[in-house]
Amino acid sequence: MQTFTIKKYENDINISKKIKELIVKVLVNEHGLEEFKNDYMQKDYNAQNLHIWYIENQDKNIIASMLLEIDGKIGELQGVCCEPEYRGNNLAQNLLNEVIIFCKNMNLEKLILGTYNHLERAIGFYIKNGFTQVKEKTENGKIAKFYELKIN
Repeated sequence: MQTFTIKKYENDINISKKIKELIVKVLVNEHGLEEFKNDYMQKDYNAQNLHIWYIENQDKNIIASMLLEIDGKIGELQGVCCEPEYRGNNLAQNLLNEVIIFCKNMNLEKLILGTYNHLERAIGFYIKNGFTQVKEKTENGKIAKFYELKIN
């Protein structure tokens, strides 16, 4: 039986490097979103407005991540990804639940995110969790969709 541990990132250069590698592996290598590689590799993971959750397996490998960047009363989800072989284990759901609790405690008004039309599994996950589409536009030759979730 696999065991997983959810952790909140706390200023560790080795952990931030592993999270960045996971995000690039999934978003760039798997989904072809090359345009985001530099953004994630150069992002300051110790910025005060950035909060990061990740999941480790029993071997201490980082297998999933979710970033939350806060601007005023709005949180933006970024870097949501999971190693392919661990999908279907409710890892993203567990991370999102942690993020929503955090958002409520921070009195945020809403969560926003952007994704691409071809990431159907991700879109289904967001809709299942109450996100509603608020905008759609073409970016980099791809259809980008933007969602939001109101926080109580």
